[in-house]
This record gives sequence, C-alpha cells and structure tokens, in this order.
Amino acid sequence: MAVVDWGRLAAEFGYHDQPHLIHEFRAFAGLRPTEYAPRSPDAANHIPVTGPGVG
Repeated sequence: MAVVDWGRLAAEFGYHDQPHLIHEFRAFAGLRPTEYAPRSPDAANHIPVTGPGVG
C-alpha cells in the first residue's frame, strides 16, 4: 500500500490541517481514509457492504 502524506494532501486541497481533512472524510464516508482502501492495486476503492440480505 502506498504511503500517503496526509498533511501535504490536506494543504493541497485547502484544509487547515490533517485532522480537519480526516474529520470531514470520516463524517462523509463513516470511516478513516486508511480504512477506505482498495483490496488490491487493481481494485477500485470500496466500502464493504455487510448485513442481512447481502452476499
């Protein structure tokens, strides 16, 4: 998995700091950016869906 410089990324996209970016990402996606990762280099980013009737 690639190493991400979250501070640099936050600054590039206009966030005040890294925690601001992480907070907004978690509010939107329901998980931290590091939890939102592809299964493999060839897979798109995804959020696993679980629960009754899934699968």
